[in-house]
Amino acid sequence: MGRGARRGGEAVEFALLLPVFMALFGGIFEYSWYFFMRATVADVAREACRAGSLIPPNSIPDAETVARDSIIDAMGGWDFFNMDCADPSSDTCEIGITEEGEAPSGTIVCAVRVAYPGLTGMLPVPDHIEAQVVSLYELQR
Repeated sequence: MGRGARRGGEAVEFALLLPVFMALFGGIFEYSWYFFMRATVADVAREACRAGSLIPPNSIPDAETVARDSIIDAMGGWDFFNMDCADPSSDTCEIGITEEGEAPSGTIVCAVRVAYPGLTGMLPVPDHIEAQVVSLYELQR
């Protein structure tokens, strides 16, 4: 066969493989973003529990308030998916802080749940991301 008979073959191969490559790159992007968001939410919960665990008992503000404010400060500037953790009526971000036990074994539990609608919509990903951290109080008397 001459060179003229193969003209356009590369374009057809490209057209056939383009959807496969787009799906592959979309999946990589979607799962990478999901795992990044999951790690970020876990880190925010961990830092909030750490901040709350350093507050002495019966102090003002209390440990729950410090932990909640820490989460709101860390996630307050997020513009992802119209998420507003500072708004208590928002259903895209839920914060739960509880204190359990008495000194010397008291703990603070920080739970964060964030809506995650997905970026591409092509892959099955969870519709929310949640993290829960339990931290022992550092200063107990």
